Amino acid sequence: MVEGSTPVVAFGDVLHARVATLGLNPSRIEFEVRRIELDGSKRRFETTRSLGLASLADATDTAVAAIFRRCNK
Repeated sequence: MVEGSTPVVAFGDVLHARVATLGLNPSRIEFEVRRIELDGSKRRFETTRSLGLASLADATDTAVAAIFRRCNK
């Protein structure tokens, strides 16, 4: 697991998907390159840092919605 990563519930819009596959643990490069967290236009998914959270246990409904929205893009 990448420290600060969030769950990747989908790669794309799950509400309009016609096919689904199941995988375990996305690649590290979805969140960081050379141990540096992706940021700005290079960020694909939210992280605890991007959401201003100490941990996922602190996630509000708004933060969970942001994680889901980012996965759907």
